[in-house]
Amino acid sequence: MRQVGKLLSLAAVGAMVTGVMVGVTATSANADSATINFDGFTAGSPNGQGGWVATGAFDHKIVDNAGAPAAFGTRSLRISNAITAGSFGDQTFSPSLQDEAGEAMALSGGLSGGSRQPHFAAQWDFASTVPTAEQPGLAMTASPDRGDGARMSWLQMLDTPTGLEVRFSDYRDEHVVGTTADPASGCGANDDWFYTTVASGLDRTIAHRVALTMDFLPGPRNDVVRVWVDGALAHTGTS
Repeated sequence: MRQVGKLLSLAAVGAMVTGVMVGVTATSANADSATINFDGFTAGSPNGQGGWVATGAFDHKIVDNAGAPAAFGTRSLRISNAITAGSFGDQTFSPSLQDEAGEAMALSGGLSGGSRQPHFAAQWDFASTVPTAEQPGLAMTASPDRGDGARMSWLQMLDTPTGLEVRFSDYRDEHVVGTTADPASGCGANDDWFYTTVASGLDRTIAHRVALTMDFLPGPRNDVVRVWVDGALAHTGTS
């Protein structure tokens, strides 16, 4: 059963980060919302500041902006894959919303609460800290989850020879599908994680906005995830 998610985690697991990130916004339809910037934060670890949790020994710091886009204000969250690990619960987590989001029968594990909502949305701006050149191998992932790394979706931002890129991953349970009485009958070679490049060749010298929405519909294999890049719908997939 799908778990309930309410947080945006900025995770360096299996990926990395492209420098400056700012303006993480998460909303639930007809519920609460939060907008975050880092101008009021103290330089250093984001852990414990403004509801952020970042307990692992990773490269995640609040830094004074130097050469960052003006829209980023005076400080930003800089995060990279200089240190990686296979753990999840000690990654970099934004503050949670009061109201969780997910299907009615999803499991919260006691990590979220409030009035459950059928819609979740998050958006953030990102830019490279080295806008004049590629940082080979640089990438990071961002995922909504309930606060323990149980990710409900997956977006990756990375640096490539042709510019910044955004990739999306979702799991697809293709037909023939199983039943409650015989779930194994639905396991087939076509069931897998699928990775899609939703934007490429993005200019390193400017900030880019990524938005993710999730609509949780009752029943299996029918949730809808949409990804926007710089205001344009880039991809529609599943959770």
